[in-house]
Amino acid sequence: MEAEDNETDPVTDGDSSVVEESENECNYGVGENSKYTSNSIRNKTEENDSDTDNDDNDNSQMEESENEISSFLIDLCNNSSAENSDQELPYETETEHCTGEVYRQLKIPGRRIIEMSYFFNQLQQIKHEGFGCTFSDLTLLSEKIEGFRSIFTFRCSVCNIIERLHTGNPENSTPQSSLNVAAVTGTIATGIGHSQLSELFAAMDIPCMTNKTYTKCHQILCEVIDEENERLMKDAANEEARLAKECGDVTKSGVPIISVVVDGAWSKRSYRTNYNSLSGVACIIGARTKRILHVNVKNKYCVVCQRSEHSREHKCFRNWNKTSTSMEAAIISEGFQESIKKYNLIYGRLIGDGDSSVYKRITESAPYGPTFVVEKIECRNHLLRNYLNKIADIGKDTKLPILFRKKVTNSDVLGRFRNAVTKAIQYRTKHATQINNSMHTKAELLRKDIINGPRHIFGDHSNCEDYFCSKSEEDNLVPELKAHGIFAMIININQRLANNVYSLLHNVDTNCAETYNSIVAKFVGGKRINFSLKNSYEYRCKAASISYNSGGSFLTNMQTLLLRQGPGHFAKTLCAKRKKQNGTLTKKRNSFKKRTFATVDDDYGAKTNQIEDVDMETYSKKSAEFMETLSNCDRSKIFAETLLQSKSEVWHTERKKRLTASNFGRICKLRRTTSTAKTISNLLYNTFRGNIATSFGLESEETAISLFEKDYSKKVIKSGLIIDKVLPFLACSPDGLVDDDGIIEIKSSHKSGELAPIEAVLQGAIDFCVANNDKNRICLKRNHHYYYQIQGALHISGRNLCYFLVYTRSGLHVEEIKRDDVFWRENMEKKLTEFYMSALLPELVDSRRSRQQKLRDTYQSH
Repeated sequence: MEAEDNETDPVTDGDSSVVEESENECNYGVGENSKYTSNSIRNKTEENDSDTDNDDNDNSQMEESENEISSFLIDLCNNSSAENSDQELPYETETEHCTGEVYRQLKIPGRRIIEMSYFFNQLQQIKHEGFGCTFSDLTLLSEKIEGFRSIFTFRCSVCNIIERLHTGNPENSTPQSSLNVAAVTGTIATGIGHSQLSELFAAMDIPCMTNKTYTKCHQILCEVIDEENERLMKDAANEEARLAKECGDVTKSGVPIISVVVDGAWSKRSYRTNYNSLSGVACIIGARTKRILHVNVKNKYCVVCQRSEHSREHKCFRNWNKTSTSMEAAIISEGFQESIKKYNLIYGRLIGDGDSSVYKRITESAPYGPTFVVEKIECRNHLLRNYLNKIADIGKDTKLPILFRKKVTNSDVLGRFRNAVTKAIQYRTKHATQINNSMHTKAELLRKDIINGPRHIFGDHSNCEDYFCSKSEEDNLVPELKAHGIFAMIININQRLANNVYSLLHNVDTNCAETYNSIVAKFVGGKRINFSLKNSYEYRCKAASISYNSGGSFLTNMQTLLLRQGPGHFAKTLCAKRKKQNGTLTKKRNSFKKRTFATVDDDYGAKTNQIEDVDMETYSKKSAEFMETLSNCDRSKIFAETLLQSKSEVWHTERKKRLTASNFGRICKLRRTTSTAKTISNLLYNTFRGNIATSFGLESEETAISLFEKDYSKKVIKSGLIIDKVLPFLACSPDGLVDDDGIIEIKSSHKSGELAPIEAVLQGAIDFCVANNDKNRICLKRNHHYYYQIQGALHISGRNLCYFLVYTRSGLHVEEIKRDDVFWRENMEKKLTEFYMSALLPELVDSRRSRQQKLRDTYQSH
């Protein structure tokens, strides 16, 4: 970042200096502050002319008046020169008046900007009655500079009349429509500040406005930008709501639910090493309209506070005191929290780039209540980019043979990896013709295609679908890659990508947000200038929002608002030219075949009024309605829609309303002195999305089931969410169902490495099991959370036997655990019911987290 150019001096970023400056108006000779004003001179002259017309014999009075005028004009020029002694006034010519007095005419340096038609009209109107004086008889006395506007004062050498010429029409020059405001608009649109503007006009030999004038104009423009940006975002929200209603994507109360794309950017480049930007911006864009709904900026710096010895009263521009990396999550979370109040919209699906901190912040804030789950959809481009990066990293592993590393990581093969996934996505989302064309079926088929991709690329077409390839004859490299362990690494990477099949099936990206970020980069000079000293960065981001929402028409929009009429001729010409160029480029781009590959704290936020809990009567009514909803739910439908468990949105939503078996252990073991607040927070607002151990569990689940089916000659079918028939607030999701009376529960141990399950227990790598005296069998500890989970699942599902599978890379151990109704009654049922009714239900019915308040502290009586 070029700090020397625009960062160190507060005048350079469009903000006023800490020390007030006087207006730098050049007043050569006669001006408003002069001893004699032009009006007084003209009045004297007009009185002179009147006396001359009324009395031809009063020549002595006229001569006396002329001599008086000549005297004070000479005195005026001398005084003006003395008052402006710090400015060199170059006199070019001397003019002799009819009285014999000699006056010097000013030479004005440089060039000026004029309004052509108005200036020519002024020249045409210069004609003095009685003497026939014209512009050629005028002598220049002074120039008053007001930014880019000048006022020239002339004196007629014949009749002494004073004339003023304006470079622009003063009657039409309101503060908003002035040339100075137009210049500041141009600096924002082109990504420069006052320093660059001064240098540009110095190169053209044109006087530039002072920093004080620039700041005043900038403030005027900020107000206009604010209003226009809010108007455009409101229009976008209305359009999103209309489209959502047409698609029937609304809640039971009629509130539209929409998908949004989110992303953030910073005011300086980090180069992945230095994340200390002074400002950050984030946006929320409607997925259907591709228009911005929310944009905001966080600042960590205020130049007035930092540089003034005695900080005067001012509007402080610092609104963030945490890390720069947390700005994006805070801004987006604020947008979600105010979506209903501002637009009456629910942002139900979030399309992002994989930044988990954003989704974590939204989950914690629960903007739409604890039971509404905002769905996270990963950007297709980011998933594929990460996928290819991991494949490319194989080439950096020097333990592998270089010959095979090159075969895997050369640019052509990497292109085929991406192409295999993108073609599979296109087919499964648009061209699939299977009988059962449900989302679940598409997901499973796409998963199969992704896992099969490496085999296809390296010549094994035995499992390829007909649409996928023509099964051409080529060398099969799979056996060789397997022999060196490379193929297993590739399959593992593909498995991770396959875990995101639901996001891939949505086939969405964050390109619109990236486009907005690129426009911001243009408005802030490519992040090479520090506009974060005051509010310049904020309003440049909002100006970029206007440009984005208006299709690149920032200048024409601003001129329409500032001039209160249509945009100027040259602005319209430029806009039309750019649209034509963009259309031509798009046409050329589409004419070529596209290449598939080429190498925050809890107290932060707006302080809202603290809303009290609902009264007991209202709570009783709401809780009764909520419990009735749980009792009357369609259990079979929920079971069918949640077969994919954690990859199902319905699964997440329905689990939020209930206690599930995986949490029974921690609830039943709560002490009487332990508050339930933390447990409630973990149940409803948990942001954990997995780690290495959980990833290993997901990846090894199919392997463990296959080994079990082979050893026991039994078929395992998938299970969705099972809801208790008597206590509808309890539910479970077994890893599988066996026959008509059994379930399976799988626990995979990543840290056991290559140890067999029994060895892992004996060496302490597995702590939830114990070995028998002979050390040839292991069993689950009866006081462990997993045992509570199994007994809960058996009771809720109405089944009597659980096959408890312990899996490591070296084998599988199976323990058969029977249903224990006594254990259920004495150790679980009452505790779970009390916890739900006294702790979880109040938060579900009358959420405090959604009101940004501390959760209720309740305690168990058992």
